[in-house]
Amino acid sequence: MPHGSAASAGSYCQPAPSAQCRAGPCPLRRPPQPTRFLTATMSAPTFCSPGDSLERLAVLGVLSQDTRENAALRRTSRATWMQPEASARSPILARFVLRAAGIGEEALLEAKQHGDVVLVN
Repeated sequence: MPHGSAASAGSYCQPAPSAQCRAGPCPLRRPPQPTRFLTATMSAPTFCSPGDSLERLAVLGVLSQDTRENAALRRTSRATWMQPEASARSPILARFVLRAAGIGEEALLEAKQHGDVVLVN
């Protein structure tokens, strides 16, 4: 039977196989192997408590930085499209995402005060 027919269904070769592939499954074309992660060096993930029990359509992460300019932009966002009253009814949950490493005291206080900042490592 020609290559690619039912008799060679177990083969992973392409339509024009090399001599190595004609004898059986092609050693040159192996099926994809599952990715293995080094779990020995990884710690168990930790999760924040869900501060919001409403069913939401989506979550929007607004990337920001710990700078004066970005703090002003976050204040403007909270005063406009991220108002707490509007956010409580919205099907989209918006949160600011800031890098935790090296974050200043003012940004930590802001995160605690508003509750709309997610810190990532």
